[in-house]
Amino acid sequence: MKEIKVPDELVKFYGVSEELLAQRALFLMVLDLLRQKKITSGKAAQLLGVSRHDILDVMGQYGIPVVNYSSDALEKELDLWEKLKIGAK
Repeated sequence: MKEIKVPDELVKFYGVSEELLAQRALFLMVLDLLRQKKITSGKAAQLLGVSRHDILDVMGQYGIPVVNYSSDALEKELDLWEKLKIGAK
């Protein structure tokens, strides 16, 4: 594990212990990686030591899409759904 040096002044501004600040920094870094689509929700859950269900809740709270469809992929999926729906009648 790598250590990040945080200026004492910054720790003082947050008004929390260094341990809590480190947890917060890890949390924010993981969220950033999720937003950039560099890690999966499963990997994020593993890094944060939470369940997959918990990380999906967090993603929703922070506006990070759980499912990422391109507009083309979504359109194809919707077209397929319509065809299946029509064929079932």
